[in-house]
Amino acid sequence: MPEIIRVIEIGGKGIRKADVINGEIKSVFIPYEPITTVRDLLYFATFDLCTDTMAIAYSSAGVINSHRWVVTSPNAHFLDKADLATITEKTTGRIPTVVLNDMEASVTGMHVLFPQLKYFIGITWSSGIGLRVYADGVGIISDSEGGHMCVDASPFARLCGCGRRGCIEAIAGGINVTCQILTELQARGLEAPPPGMHPCKYLDEAYLANNDWAMDLYHQITTGMGVFLANLVTLLRPTAIVWKGSFAQSALRISPIEEAIRATMYTHLMQQSWADELKFLFVPSPPELIEDGEAYLGAAEFAKLFLKQL
Repeated sequence: MPEIIRVIEIGGKGIRKADVINGEIKSVFIPYEPITTVRDLLYFATFDLCTDTMAIAYSSAGVINSHRWVVTSPNAHFLDKADLATITEKTTGRIPTVVLNDMEASVTGMHVLFPQLKYFIGITWSSGIGLRVYADGVGIISDSEGGHMCVDASPFARLCGCGRRGCIEAIAGGINVTCQILTELQARGLEAPPPGMHPCKYLDEAYLANNDWAMDLYHQITTGMGVFLANLVTLLRPTAIVWKGSFAQSALRISPIEEAIRATMYTHLMQQSWADELKFLFVPSPPELIEDGEAYLGAAEFAKLFLKQL
């Protein structure tokens, strides 16, 4: 009998679903109409369920309690305080359900993709920055808000969306970098990015063209990221970092960027060889794997572990 797990993604890119069958992600579906209520989500999640479905797994941004409750979901506030697992189990009448944080699902999926890694940090570097630490035999070690680790304690540090100053997300997160790009271009009297071009892609092209403003901005980003990683390495000594996210997939592919980050790490580590020993790996990008495919794989893997405990 095939292992079938229904996975529902609730994140910044909207709500999507796919069946993971024997570790393979099948077609991803998006709703025809925006989902704004728990009832709508339940219909979308349970519609066309295969009779052999073993479990349902939700992967959602936000705070999750006991792998059942959504305490708060920044992308779907209608789920705040919802016992999503219990409601879904009552709706199906039979199918065990689990709810994961989206980074928990992603990093578990990274382990599926890189089974040789026994201890690593998974980092999403995209509009924001998130991370989880994975240890073989344990799984996700703890919840964390790594994007809000302070790397600039000066009173003039950039303001973060969390209300504090100097967080790595304020310095290197895609949303904040986009604001910095547009502000810098306006201050210098330079042209804005062409219509249809994301400001961060414009930054990459300007950096490769050795434009001063882009070089200066990337110096700030790489310095902040280097300090951030040096703190993680000093404390946790991971063997590898597995990256995902649009910023990581573009910026870190530019050779001088990784070199600049590692150079900053050297200056902040007691033992420089720790930086050399740290591997950078990347979640496969489409078409090798569907977008956010590691989260589907991770949610399905977690659901199977959950079933074993029942």
